[in-house]
Amino acid sequence: MAGSIVRRLHGAENAAADLSLYLLVLVPIVEVLARTFFTSSLPNSNEYTQHLVMVVTFLAGAVTSRRGQHLALALKLPFREPLGRIVRTAVAIFGAGLGFALAWSSMGFVLLGFESGQKIGLFPLRIVVSVMVLGYVLIAVRFVTGLEKGSPKVLGILLAMVLGSGLASSSVVRVCTVVLGHSPAVLAVLGKSVTAFVAKAATPLIFALIVSALFNMPLFAVLGGCAYLLFARQSLPLEIVPNKAYAMLTGFSIAAIPLFTLTGFLLSESRAGERLVRLFKAFFAWFPGGMAVMAILVCAFFTTFTGASGVTIVALGGLLFIILTGAGYSRRFTIGLLTASGSIGLLFPPSLPVIIYGVASRISIKEMFKGGLLPGAAFVLAMITISIVYAARNRVERQPFLFREALSGLRESIWELLLPVLIFLGYFGARPALVRRLAIPLVFVLTLELLIRKGPQDRARPAAARVGVLLATAVFVLLMIWPGPSWLRIGCAAGAAAVLRFVLTGSAPERPPLEVRLKEALSYCLMILGVLALLAVASAAALTLVESAAMAALYTLVVQVLVHRDLRIRDIPRASEKCLPIIGGTLTILALAYALSYYIIDAEIPMKLTAWVLGAISSKYVFLFLLNLVLLVVGCFMDIYSATLVVVPLIIPLGQVFHIHPVHLGIIFLANMELGYLTPPVGLNLYLSSYRFNEPIVRVYKDIQVFLAVHFATVLLITYVPFLTMAFLGK
Repeated sequence: MAGSIVRRLHGAENAAADLSLYLLVLVPIVEVLARTFFTSSLPNSNEYTQHLVMVVTFLAGAVTSRRGQHLALALKLPFREPLGRIVRTAVAIFGAGLGFALAWSSMGFVLLGFESGQKIGLFPLRIVVSVMVLGYVLIAVRFVTGLEKGSPKVLGILLAMVLGSGLASSSVVRVCTVVLGHSPAVLAVLGKSVTAFVAKAATPLIFALIVSALFNMPLFAVLGGCAYLLFARQSLPLEIVPNKAYAMLTGFSIAAIPLFTLTGFLLSESRAGERLVRLFKAFFAWFPGGMAVMAILVCAFFTTFTGASGVTIVALGGLLFIILTGAGYSRRFTIGLLTASGSIGLLFPPSLPVIIYGVASRISIKEMFKGGLLPGAAFVLAMITISIVYAARNRVERQPFLFREALSGLRESIWELLLPVLIFLGYFGARPALVRRLAIPLVFVLTLELLIRKGPQDRARPAAARVGVLLATAVFVLLMIWPGPSWLRIGCAAGAAAVLRFVLTGSAPERPPLEVRLKEALSYCLMILGVLALLAVASAAALTLVESAAMAALYTLVVQVLVHRDLRIRDIPRASEKCLPIIGGTLTILALAYALSYYIIDAEIPMKLTAWVLGAISSKYVFLFLLNLVLLVVGCFMDIYSATLVVVPLIIPLGQVFHIHPVHLGIIFLANMELGYLTPPVGLNLYLSSYRFNEPIVRVYKDIQVFLAVHFATVLLITYVPFLTMAFLGK
């Protein structure tokens, strides 16, 4: 009975998180539609979107805690029992105590930071923000309930509540004062004494917290706990921590993170990967290393949407491994290649780390995306070079290029290929005339695929097919040279090609039935109509980053459910539930790391560091080299999200002193963090590859050594050749 109730509660929790996530998709889309067709806007749409991010974060964070999937160092240190159980229990109680402390401070923030009558549209703001309190309480409880059977869970929760109330004693007093209308004398005196004790004990507690990271304390708890204790040591209001978490999660562009993550998981749950594999295989398998190039490009495509979260390795690793080893690549090379390619698209739009860096450094995200194009291409080209050299030396068998197969692959994957194009057009913008010019060769290629598509009638009359191709080529060449081609003319040319195909197949001796010919023509016309409509709308729209992300999620959902039918309606919750740990884990880290970042700036640590560096280093190039080494060490011990908020405030003033362009500095940082995915002990790709390919992690270390060296050389190239970053910035 109790188990049934728990399962229902968990189901309700999942449903609430899913609902919040899909409302987050819906609100920006309704805003775009209202603005486009009714020249008005959805009232309070920005506020709804921003606070939905906060709701999604804490519900997803609670789900992530329940599943035990928060990001941690995951060092499996050997302990004999019962010592191992004692250590795990102590770490869990410590983490739960921090969770309860954050819940108390969040409650104080809710009561002190907002008026009782303050609303967002129809919803009282205090109730909405109270999801922070609920989220931290659930996270705290699950620290302890996640322990193995036989652990003192009830006692552990009670001890954690006492610890948390002690750490948050000043917040407890404030909450009681607001609720009761006055501060009881006993509580005030007790709270003052406990607060003074916590201030003295903060330093050893911070040390204990850092040590606990070695014993699987989640990184969000380590960062948030350090910030919390640092404020407590200075006797500063502890409500600053939830205040900064609230400020981070309700930032202007932060909603793009869960939206693009959802897009990536919808793609990974469908057969989009198989279609892209077929496409790139058809185009690249004919030259040395072509199959490896295919794998690199597919990984780069997926990584841009999944945020280098390792989903690429998990979702596509098995398929790509079979293809590459079957093509003649060794197991060792294949594992190294796929591990290194798991984060290869990190610098391409709409990469989540780029968005997070832009938010943290207050640099234009659009400029960051522009700056990352060539450095991202440098990483891809470096990987391609390794693959070609390996294939040439080992004489890996090549496959013949089949034009018809390449066009067929393009037709099948056209909807996936349009996704980054639509994001680019909607967010960056482009002249409609230029988009129409570029649409002509795309439609022409799709038309060629239709005209040379094989069937019994084509084998009977190859000359007729050639005539059709020549006629279509002539029409589209005229369109290209015709001044000011319109969408209508492009559509009419494509429609004429469909009629031509219909006539040619109908005149063949072995012509297919009429309904088959009509279905083929209608399918082609609908595809062309959809492609042209999407390009026309995207080129005319002016979308924010969040709106582009929402449109990307909706587009992917429609394509995979209605066009390809890879997903059914009942499959959608499965995809969203799989992305909740990524969303919850990432945004929880960002929310609490922002408080630590605020403390670092408030304590003037960047200024002190800058003064010290100026006294020790005078050369810009020496500074850049040392910066790379430091960031490489940071990548060894911190994940990219927490490193962005903790380290970036320290290096931005240094970049200004040495006259390094802010975007170039950002790309250098992100390139080093991309390298961090391959460096122990926190290299996420290493652990995922070890799990996915059933290999000891030490063996994976050896497999990626060559790729790691080439990645480091690419980082140095990006560092010392700023043109790669600045080429598209116009500065």
